[in-house]
Formats: sequence, structure tokens, C-alpha cells
Amino acid sequence: MRLAHLPKNVIVGIGVACIGSAFLGIGSKALAQAALGNSVKTGLRIAMQRAETDSWLQSPSSEQRQVAGILFLRSEGYYGASIEEASAQDPRTPGSDGGFVVTLMDGAGIYLVRPGPQFRIVAARVVIEGNRTIALNDLEESVAKLAVAVQNEPARAIKVLELRGQILASAKSAGFVLAFDKEADVLVDHKDATMSITYKMVPGPLITATNVQVSGANLTPQAWVVRAAAIGSGEVVKGERLKEISERLQQTGAYSKVDVTLSSPQALDADTGVADVIITLKERRKRTWSAGAVWSTTDGLGLDATTSLFHLMSRADTLTFDMRLGTLESSLGTSWRFPSLSAPSRDLFLEAHAGQETTDAYERFLARVGGTYVIPRGDTASLTYGVGLDITRTRVPIQNRVILSANEIDGADFTALIRYERDRSDDVINPKRGWRMQSEVQPAVFVGDGQTIPYGRLIVAGSVYQPVPALKDGVFAARLKGGYLLTSSSELPFDRRFFAGGGGSVRGYAYQSIGPRDANDNPLGGISVLEGSVEARWSIQGPYGMAIFADIARVGSTDSGDDAETKAGVGVGLRFNLGQAPLRIDVAFPLSKRNGDPPAQIYLSAGQSF
Repeated sequence: MRLAHLPKNVIVGIGVACIGSAFLGIGSKALAQAALGNSVKTGLRIAMQRAETDSWLQSPSSEQRQVAGILFLRSEGYYGASIEEASAQDPRTPGSDGGFVVTLMDGAGIYLVRPGPQFRIVAARVVIEGNRTIALNDLEESVAKLAVAVQNEPARAIKVLELRGQILASAKSAGFVLAFDKEADVLVDHKDATMSITYKMVPGPLITATNVQVSGANLTPQAWVVRAAAIGSGEVVKGERLKEISERLQQTGAYSKVDVTLSSPQALDADTGVADVIITLKERRKRTWSAGAVWSTTDGLGLDATTSLFHLMSRADTLTFDMRLGTLESSLGTSWRFPSLSAPSRDLFLEAHAGQETTDAYERFLARVGGTYVIPRGDTASLTYGVGLDITRTRVPIQNRVILSANEIDGADFTALIRYERDRSDDVINPKRGWRMQSEVQPAVFVGDGQTIPYGRLIVAGSVYQPVPALKDGVFAARLKGGYLLTSSSELPFDRRFFAGGGGSVRGYAYQSIGPRDANDNPLGGISVLEGSVEARWSIQGPYGMAIFADIARVGSTDSGDDAETKAGVGVGLRFNLGQAPLRIDVAFPLSKRNGDPPAQIYLSAGQSF
């Protein structure tokens, strides 16, 4: 067994050499091993082809190519590898020891490679210096979990260095801002093809906050920013805490840039220190404009325009006016957001909207006022309470008078809302990893045309996102949504029921076309809905990407006795990366279309489908 050290400022390339090149021989006892994967062989060939040379006028020598290959193999954990030059006439026989021949391009040579066994990490531990405190014990426990996680992993140099960085980052994130690491001990056993690593770290003092300094707040009082940050004097300055403050202020929408950093920490003694929290803001202009459009062959065209005013109440508030002109829906509305109203991240939203919606099932004129109050529940979850008043006039096809007592219904809905959301995805707009879930209860009372009808809606939805390494920037996404309508009355207007179909539901079918129908083929809506989608997304070249997808939905029957209906569609899409979100063009095919339905539908919009 031999001992080596990793210097403090090592980088990946130097680390490869330090972990094995100075003290590993080629004559180690051969161990049983699996054949190298194609990706490793390809990487080896590239490393040898691009070997460094002493002069840019000369090609690398055979010895330089062999050294480059050895270093690459050691970076993959093959510390007993050997490479010999061969010839086309006598390329040497690889034999039964896992050897193989590498032929480089442009006459750069033929080489016999014997990689030997791939070494594995059998032990990794972290030694932290300093007086034992609760915070230090907690840190030691967390980094020990990181070290255990790499045991039995291949002894790749990048894995060794990544773990070192993760350990130091964990210390700084836990409040030990001045932490630094020392030389790590790397013990390599050639006989067993194993590696043991001991990382060493000096945590330094635990840093706590003193004051909060704010710069760049011209439209918002600094006192409000300090209250919204809600970091008190004496609180341990953890990395997650600083990130939370930054995200909280960024999510108000009133700032185009938010930086939360620390002043130079000052050590009070060996175990404690202090620093100021510095919040640097870049405020948005007092007014912004945006516009967008969506189009599909069945849903028609939708044009959106929005303008937002910031800091009207000098508290990072946002007043937004929006307008939509569309084939199916046209509306005007306004909303006002008051972030961190009574406590950090507790946001109040007030809204008022008016509009008209025209579908095959009904025509609705709507005026709405309401408000919601959002309370954070941890870093990734929130609980929303809301109330609303909707005043509507709903017209249904004349044929449906046999189901409803009137063709035109005037009424009002008094609605309450309780919603729980959790988002563990890596991106709000274009997620590639993680999951989301949402559940909500909407108790309501409809009052109109001499009737009072209590009802409620239950909705549960979720989605998951998983990278697909086999595809370039590949992502597999899936979603599921379920809803149920609680009511014993068949007189509830159709627009309160569940429908499916269209670009945000099951692509390939017209908007609200899936669900029970009457004898005249008019949509009736249902008391339940279950929707699901799967989609594979990947890049093809530059900003262009592709997607394939399948959607399905089942809308449950109403009390009138009509049957439930299940429909599915499949399709393919083209994506163009706009930066934050893709431009999406989907072509969808219904798998069970009705007579007269087109064989395919086309959808054009921005952002992922879910």
C-alpha cells in the first residue's frame, strides 16, 4: 500500500496525476474486471489523439500520447493501466486480460491498451478540526453522509474532487463561511484495487448576522426590504438562508436582479464570528409591457397583452392589467400583488376580471372579484386561502332545455378556496428534474333563477420530470390530474362542470370536446375528470428540439344518465429554445375521432405543455 496527497489548489487534471501517477506501477496483480464501456474507450481515443505537445508546430510523440492515455484511464479509476505502441503488421494480441487495440486517426499510431482492474472507493471519511459544538457536530454528521454515499463507487478522480468540493460547500452553507480544507490522504491498495480517502477540514468560526445593509432600493423603503428579508441579529448565516432571501425578493417581480452576500466576516474567537448581510437590488422600471399569442386548428387564435406597474404602494407591490382577445375567450382584468404583507413570503393577491367565453357547450358572460392569501410552508410548499364572487350569465344550446330548466341562467357563485402546493422541480418554466403537486378544495354556492345550489370541486394534480441520459438534454415528463364535482343537482350550469380536450388537456381534440354528450351531440360536461400525459423531450441541434407525447382523459357521467367518455391522442412536436422557455409547435392525432373531426390538430404556443 502507498500513500499520496492531494494539494489544496488541485484541479481535475492535476488531481488525476496526484491520485496515482507518481506512485502506481504497471506490474500490479491482475484482478477480474469487466470490459471497458464504449464511452470510456471513446474518451481514451480522444485523449490520446489530442495529447499535449511541447510545440504547436509538432505533432505529439508516441510517448506523449501514451502518457495522455494513462492519465485519462486513471481519471476513470484504472490505476494499473498500461499502453504500448504497436504496428499494423504486428498489432499485438490483446489476449484475455481485457486488453484492446486503439487505432488513432491521421496515422498517429496503433496502441495496445491493457486497462487492468477499475479501482473502487472502499472508505471515505472526513476529519474536522475544532472544538466540539452542536453546530460542528451537525456539520460532521451531514458531511459523513456525503462520504458514505461514494463508498463502492469507481475511484474516478472527478468523483474524489467533487466530494471534496461538496464537503467544503456544506461547511460554508452551514454558517462556517471561513472554512478551508487541508491536504487529503489518499491510500491506494494495488492488491485489492481499492482506494481509501481521508478529507481534512478546518471549519473556522461559526458566523452570525449583525446588521442588514440594503443598496439599490430607491422605489422601495429600505426598512421594508429589511422586514421582508427577516434575518435577525445573531442568526447563523447559512447559505440556504441567504438563497431563500434572494428568491423571496426575486419572486416579487419588482426587481430584475437580487444579490444577497456577506461582508468580510470578523472572527470574535476561535468558535464564533460576525458579518453583515448585504442585499443589493436592481429595481425594474415602474412599468413593463408583454404580449403573447397561442394558436391551434381547433381552439383558434388567442392574443394576450399585459402591462405591470411596480411600487405604487412603495412595498414591491405589482399592479397588473391584462387583456385577451381570442376565438374562444376574450377578457379584461386586473390583479394587485402585495408581497410579504404581514410576514415574510405571505402574499396577498386581489383580482377583478370580466369576460366572455364561447364553446360548443355554453356561452358565458362573467364578472369576478376575489382575493387569495398565500402562506409558505417550508422552502418548496405553500398553502393558499381564497374567496371569490362570480356573477355570470350562462346560455346553453336550445336542445339542452330537457336537461336544464332554462336556456339562459343568471346567477352568482360565492366561492372559497383552500389549496396546497409543493414544487420540487429544478425550474419553474422549463423543468428537467423533480416533481410538483397541487391539491385544492373549492366549496361554493350558486344562487340564481330562484335556486340555491351548494356544490364543491375537488382537484388533485401532479407532474414528474426525469432526465434521460440516452438523449441529448433528454427529459421524460408525466402528469396526472383528477377532479370531482360534489353536487346532487342536475340544474348546476354547464360551465361549472368538468370538460377535457384541447391544447392544455388532450391534444388532437377540440376544446371541451371530450365528455358526455346529449342525443344531439352537444357537450354536457361531467362530474369527474381524470387526465394524464407523458412526454419525451430532447435537443437535436442548436436551439432546436423535439418531443413525442401521448395524452388521455376520461370525463365521468352526470346525473342525467349519459355515459362517461375516454379519449386519447398522440403526437410529435418541434421546440425552439427562446432562452427561458421554448416556442412549441405540436402536431397531435386523435386515436378515436368522431365523424367530421380532422385527422390531426396543430398547436402553437410558448412554454412547455406542463
